Amino acid sequence: MLERLVKLRWAIGAVLSDPTFTKVSDASTLEMTDDNWGLAKALVPILQPLKRVTTMSSGQSYPSLSAIYPLLFIIEKNIATPAEGEPAAAKLLRETVVKELRRRFKSADYSTSNAAKAAVLDPRYKRLKFFDDNARDKTYAAVVDANEPAEDESSEPPSKRAKTDDLMFLDELADLCADSATAAINYDELAVYLSETPLTPSADILQYWRDNSARFPKLATLAQKYLCIPC
Repeated sequence: MLERLVKLRWAIGAVLSDPTFTKVSDASTLEMTDDNWGLAKALVPILQPLKRVTTMSSGQSYPSLSAIYPLLFIIEKNIATPAEGEPAAAKLLRETVVKELRRRFKSADYSTSNAAKAAVLDPRYKRLKFFDDNARDKTYAAVVDANEPAEDESSEPPSKRAKTDDLMFLDELADLCADSATAAINYDELAVYLSETPLTPSADILQYWRDNSARFPKLATLAQKYLCIPC
């Protein structure tokens, strides 16, 4: 909305200043000051990443939960740095967005959340380059624990067991998918999976798991469990 408003600034001004279209009393009420226009223009690049991520997170034909933390990382990285000469209100917005994203998505146990585990099971983001070392180790440990059967799982009726079905990002996602050293973890299947080169951002991760479910049967089961959760 703001982007369109800024693009039409001079057309809007022309309409407001033409008495054949706008009453003088209305024009004086509706006219925006230069500071108003400057703020509107400054807010557009701050809000654009939020819009893009919201659109990407709303897809129905691809897994979206696994991208939450990579996308949050990119938003924080791009929004946290103020632009030169921008209004104080725009700087306040940047600070508030970063603060609120951290409050909402980085609680004490965020590294063991479903979204974090889904990121490990996404062969593009499995290296968790958007986490610090401590959070990364906790997430890998959570994935290992998720493979352990629950105490009453053997007695659970088959009808209640989870069914196993076959299951455009931002440019900077490529950096988060890049190859890098991985933390050692005492779990063979996960260790082999992590040692392999991550996929590119545009890769079809559902096809990956169809092709590799026999190689990583336990992880494939977890992928079916977590990657189907909508963002």
